[in-house]
Amino acid sequence: MEAAKLPSSTPIGGGRLARRRTYQERSGDAGPIHQALRWIDKRADRIALVGLCLVIVGSALAMGAVHRPILLTVSGIVALVTLVASRSDSWRWSPLTFVALGLGAYSLLQSVPIPMAWLNWLSPSVAEVWRGVLVPFREPPLSFGSLSLDPSASGTEALKWSTYGLVASVAATVERRGPRYTVPLIVVASAVLIAAVTLVHWLLGAEAVYGWYRPRFSGVVSPFINANNLAGYLNLGFFCGLACMLDRELKAPRWLLATLVAGVMAVSALLASRGGLLSLALGLLLFSLGMVIRYTRARRELRTRDGMLVVSSTILGGVALLWLSMDPGTFKKLLAEGTEKIDLLSWTPALISDNRWFGVGRGAFETAFPPYHGGRGHVLYAHAENFVLQWAAEWGIPVTALALLAFLWLLHPARTNVWKRSASATVALAVVVLLVHNLVDLALEVPAVSIAVASVLGALTSAEPAKAPAFSKLPKWAVPALVCALLASAFVATASAAAPAQEQRDALHQAYQSTAWADATQVLTLRAELRSAMLNHPGDAYLPLLGGLAARKSRAGAPLVWAARALERDPRDSRTHLFIAEVLHARHANEQAVVHLRFAAQYDPEAADEAAQHAVRWSTDEYQLLRVVPEGKAGALSFLLLARLVEGTQFAKLKLGLLSEAALRDPDLYAAREMRVWMLVGELGASLDKSLTARRKMIKRLIDQDAAAMQRLEPQKTSSIEVRALMLVALSRPEEALQLLENGCSASSSLSCHSRWLEVAAGLGDEKRLDRAAMAFLAASCVGAQGCAEGEQQVAATFASKGHWARALRHYENAAKVQSTTDNWMMVANAAERVGVDHVEARALRNAAREAGTDALRKEAIEAKYQAVMGEVLQTH
Repeated sequence: MEAAKLPSSTPIGGGRLARRRTYQERSGDAGPIHQALRWIDKRADRIALVGLCLVIVGSALAMGAVHRPILLTVSGIVALVTLVASRSDSWRWSPLTFVALGLGAYSLLQSVPIPMAWLNWLSPSVAEVWRGVLVPFREPPLSFGSLSLDPSASGTEALKWSTYGLVASVAATVERRGPRYTVPLIVVASAVLIAAVTLVHWLLGAEAVYGWYRPRFSGVVSPFINANNLAGYLNLGFFCGLACMLDRELKAPRWLLATLVAGVMAVSALLASRGGLLSLALGLLLFSLGMVIRYTRARRELRTRDGMLVVSSTILGGVALLWLSMDPGTFKKLLAEGTEKIDLLSWTPALISDNRWFGVGRGAFETAFPPYHGGRGHVLYAHAENFVLQWAAEWGIPVTALALLAFLWLLHPARTNVWKRSASATVALAVVVLLVHNLVDLALEVPAVSIAVASVLGALTSAEPAKAPAFSKLPKWAVPALVCALLASAFVATASAAAPAQEQRDALHQAYQSTAWADATQVLTLRAELRSAMLNHPGDAYLPLLGGLAARKSRAGAPLVWAARALERDPRDSRTHLFIAEVLHARHANEQAVVHLRFAAQYDPEAADEAAQHAVRWSTDEYQLLRVVPEGKAGALSFLLLARLVEGTQFAKLKLGLLSEAALRDPDLYAAREMRVWMLVGELGASLDKSLTARRKMIKRLIDQDAAAMQRLEPQKTSSIEVRALMLVALSRPEEALQLLENGCSASSSLSCHSRWLEVAAGLGDEKRLDRAAMAFLAASCVGAQGCAEGEQQVAATFASKGHWARALRHYENAAKVQSTTDNWMMVANAAERVGVDHVEARALRNAAREAGTDALRKEAIEAKYQAVMGEVLQTH
């Protein structure tokens, strides 16, 4: 909001800065320090504006400022900009600043070690985690622990929140000096730049951001690696752009801003983020309703209508750009995204309940959450994907409730007067859209996003307060001193903090792989590094698992003690269960080992294959194999994997039984249906008794059931047609089988189906239908030179099997012409010999000898045969 204009004689800011400057002017040229201060005072507003631009845009371009060195740099710049901005006549501490600083201070306190007796009284569940850290090392329990299960991360979060608080005050100062909506315009420019950089990476097909940074996990090649975070940032910029276009005093060309903002909307939608698209749609709906209501109640002059026309054109242009650039892959991405985030929202309350008062420490969610998740084993969840639940889990319910109430009170429309202007209301809507998005995605954990939000909120609360703040009665030095102390403490804590949990996992994993286990010094070094990492991240579940692996390799320590600690931190970790099973099997405790194999398969489908391999390798007893299979639908995959691993004709009955059980547990498991139906078709075809016995009737019924299920589950595949055709052939109904293949394969490009069609047509003996099948097969197989050659060879072999050597010769020649090799020309020569065409055979042998190249022995044999054929030709003539 624009500050009220005061007479020039009235000092702004309580006269403090005016009195200071008057003192400096009276004191004359007192020295270089006073000259520098006067120079800064004159340019404080401009420096604050430039600094805010640098922070907002720079943090976004620098990978969202998620990496610690970048965060430290951004925080240092914000501190300097705040120091300069505080010398402006328009400087006021934003009330949002003190809420953010309070949250930062609490995060810092969470990282401070306290006696274990105090910790046990304040947070028993956190104390329990700290007490068990050194148990695998056979050391006494710790005497001190912190409220945070990741003290380093909590210190970093303290710096983030301190930075957000200072940014809010700087943004309020910039907005107060005007022109109006300067800060939202900066956010728009940043969003446009990020969208442009992302688009350039897409168009160039880049695999690394800026050509050098490759993210650890796959994502969007953009400064924001996560598509959900990027969509949230772009949506914030889009609605800020709409707000700027509604401002009557906008100096920039509206058509240019409209074009850029429409492009931001299109890029946001193309990211295929479900949360981003839903929040964008909700924001557009609320914006449209608000504009209709506002412009229905009040008549606006023509210029404002023109502004609305530009805004409407922007939205329609963005939709048009989206429609033109959208492809089927985008819709598939939207539909393919699972419901794991919804499950995550239901798992997190258990963590909150156990740590309701003080939380697990800001930033410690990743290492504290594993015991509470109900998803796949050996998967980490870094965030709760809901900012309210995230705060409640990490700060505790009381602090979270106070923080939300404080933000709601400070940002209440009655205090910010956002309803007085359409543009201000739209800026507020931008923040609301982002917060709604962050109920299912957590872009707010990216510092650049929160910096942009803090800037916008600071701008919304930039109006002069109705009354002096409560802290105005404190000494002048008190507030700056407290802010500096907090910022310095957080900065030092972050700069000296241990590496993040993921970095330490990666470093220790590499150290584990490179350790020479016969070298006691290297083993001790690894144990020391592991001990340090576990003290830094006591709740982590992977580190004790790695310790167990190291203990087994080095034969020093108790692997099962380490594994017990790993299971305590993540009971569903499939890798830990597999490790325990291997240790128990080595100790001949096979009964217990099989139980852990079953747990591994139950908790993680990706581990079911390894569990099945262990089971088959350890025993071929049917009872032991079945004990590995989990209960319910989860066991279907284990049955399928066991059936794939059991080999040998003596296990055919067991294999068929496993597949039948898999299909019964999960009727939609296509692979089990397919494997069983091929086994049944093979059994039906190998049966010597061709009468329709009860067994053959049952097999036919099962084949029909599986084929129908396969057609329903994978309608684009032709396996169901093929198995039905082979069943009809086995039942001595080849005419029906051929008709089925002709109808089904004609509409498909499946080479397998056309090959089956050719096979059945050859068995029927109808030359016309065989020719038709051959032509269809050649059309399907001729994809590239090698495919064409192989197709011609298969057709030729089919004709040769029926004794049609002349027709086979023609196709062999076609194959050799497409792919001229010694083997292909020798096939031509053999076929020509069968037909009795000596000159064709001689030509084929000559070409074969030429292609033989450096293979002297083979070339000599071919040339000898060529001479023999030429002799026969000469004798004939």
